[in-house]
Amino acid sequence: MSDKEGILRLQSSGRWAVCRPGRDPVEITSGEFFRVEVDGKLRVRRMEYGHGGRGYYAVGGPELRSGMRITEGHYGLLKIGEAPCLRPGLSHW
Repeated sequence: MSDKEGILRLQSSGRWAVCRPGRDPVEITSGEFFRVEVDGKLRVRRMEYGHGGRGYYAVGGPELRSGMRITEGHYGLLKIGEAPCLRPGLSHW
């Protein structure tokens, strides 16, 4: 497990966070990029907030749940072309 990798946990604030042993949780706020395990691979997703009871969710799926493998993925750390919105010809996820 890398130093940025951890387990996803829902916080009392209603936000999701990357949790690692011996460290404070790192909350993921609306608009931030992160990597979450999808079909056994870490995929780049963006966190958004859905009004009307949906709460925080990953754009493009999957449905978030506590215990998922996740990696902090701040925008500046992503490689060009890794985030779908950075690929030529795509304006959204």
